Amino acid sequence: MGEEDHNPYSTGRFIVRQFFNLENEMLVSFYERYFRGEAYLIAFVAVVGLLHPLLYWSVFSGDAEIHLVYARNLLRGHPLEFNLDQPNSGETSMGFMLIDALAMWVVGAAMTPLAVKIICLAGLYATAGVTFLVAGRIGLRRPWRELAALLTLWLPGSVYNGMSGTENAVFAAFACAYFYLTLLFRWYDERQGPTLRQDAIAGLLAGALFWLRPEALPLLLILVTVRLAGAHWFGRRMVRELAQLGVFLGVFGAAILAYIAIFVHFSHELPYGAGQARRVMSSHLESAWIGKVPVNIKVLVRIAAYFSIVVPALAVVGWALFRNSSDRSERLTIIALAAAFFGFLAAYLFNVLPSFHFARYTIFIWPFGMLAAALGLQAVAQSHWPRRGLAMGMIATSSLGFVGVAVYELGLRRDVSRNADSLYSVQAAPERREANSAKLAQSLGLAVGARATLGLQEVDTRYELTDNFEVRSLDGITDSRLLRYLCDGWVDHDGYVIDTKVDYLLEFPSLDRARSVWSIADLAELAVGESVARPGVTYTKIRPRIVKVQRTVDRSSSRPGGACSTSRTTELTSSHGTQ
Repeated sequence: MGEEDHNPYSTGRFIVRQFFNLENEMLVSFYERYFRGEAYLIAFVAVVGLLHPLLYWSVFSGDAEIHLVYARNLLRGHPLEFNLDQPNSGETSMGFMLIDALAMWVVGAAMTPLAVKIICLAGLYATAGVTFLVAGRIGLRRPWRELAALLTLWLPGSVYNGMSGTENAVFAAFACAYFYLTLLFRWYDERQGPTLRQDAIAGLLAGALFWLRPEALPLLLILVTVRLAGAHWFGRRMVRELAQLGVFLGVFGAAILAYIAIFVHFSHELPYGAGQARRVMSSHLESAWIGKVPVNIKVLVRIAAYFSIVVPALAVVGWALFRNSSDRSERLTIIALAAAFFGFLAAYLFNVLPSFHFARYTIFIWPFGMLAAALGLQAVAQSHWPRRGLAMGMIATSSLGFVGVAVYELGLRRDVSRNADSLYSVQAAPERREANSAKLAQSLGLAVGARATLGLQEVDTRYELTDNFEVRSLDGITDSRLLRYLCDGWVDHDGYVIDTKVDYLLEFPSLDRARSVWSIADLAELAVGESVARPGVTYTKIRPRIVKVQRTVDRSSSRPGGACSTSRTTELTSSHGTQ
């Protein structure tokens, strides 16, 4: 029996050779690599992953509209202003604001949301592509290399939020690319480290990454810490290593200082007020407090749900830490991956970083976890355990667990997407702005063009209204002044409404962890025509979702007891008596 009879691809070889009538070993090798069983799996995963983002093509989030507001005002000569002539710290990514502004300048306001969607889609695909490149550098082989990259496009939380029009998908692509750069520059290589020039370039690119998202700072601190630990482990000259890192940190620090200086100059506030507000929201609304430590339940549930990534990643970390006989460069690379993944998970779990939109903020860390998990599962698949079925059972459990959770979350995301803002409505907003404002003025009983200050949580409405309306942020996302009204487990919205001169409330959110206090969320239960008198302010519902605000003091500090002392339910009075 000849060699061809023993080859499982002998029929394919014969067909290829006869059909093309040539003895091309490269062509035959291509056939063998891509038309065996695992190729069908890779092709299926690729098709699903590449099509998945298109399910959310019409979604455009409120935070994405906030970027458009800042970009529009920048082009009008009002940088970092949400309401005209009122600079603030609500813009979390000056880098992405500049991208939006450039798109708006080039293609116009109506086409900018579409351009942003294309950029977001490219960001998700680029994240998968760079993950593939990293996978090849850290020892993943086919099919694990392809699966680690493509399955980043199977995570509904990441893909949905990546397609929402914000900077997070772009940041994920560049964060993964930066980690790839550290591999190319040999940050974790025992044989040879980076050059001085490479460290200067790395510092400059790290600064650019920071301009996109502030998470670049803790990410770089983690990677630099691992690099320093590796240099000590490898026995390198620490003086030289520290000198080069000084160059890196100097360039990186200069970019950070430039960001802060520009931000403070135009906004008159320190950056990331929105992040502080979201940290408060995640601590108050999504966390269980263990003593004085808030543990975010949403993050904990997501970590448990994706055990198929977390458990194999943990296993490979244990191997990297304790397998002394293995290549130290390989082990340090795995430690860097895992430190980034688990370090950020811990920071979000304990609300060190704001995790109110956890799935969106963590788009960039899941590729790190996916790569670590793929290394663990590849090791299991290639192991020589006496019970081979046990290894295959572990891989099958992880695979089914991942697919099951992804399918379940896909259903949840599809439900959410039906209630999200539409790309097409955002595109039409500039043309409809005058009509929307006239309609709102009529609802409020005002003349068209009359000035009014509105209190909302979903402040993206700002993009759809003319400048005679000012919008105040009831959750502090675009107005860090709300942070001054934080009390012991609740928010003194009365004081905020008084001091910011709000005329009408159009939404009634609750940010209060202490449920025993009065909240503006209670206004939702008022009947039209009913009033509630509070110290320093009276609320009257004039329409089903509109409450008129009448201030009886000029400043919140003029109320009896001052701030944070007037929110007991026993103090609530209304036209129907004391409640």
